[in-house]
Amino acid sequence: MSSRKPYPSDASDEEWAPVVPYLTLLPEDVRQHEHPLRETFNGMWYLVRYGVA
Repeated sequence: MSSRKPYPSDASDEEWAPVVPYLTLLPEDVRQHEHPLRETFNGMWYLVRYGVA
């Protein structure tokens, strides 16, 4: 997790837990992530939750 203060729109631990297994199924030879998976998920979660297009 990053050291930034969480936004109110960030996914809670309960919302994040069921998603983690699917996001970590990537093959090992895939390029390393530039940003933490949870931060990326929070960005997508914001777009979906608030209908931002």
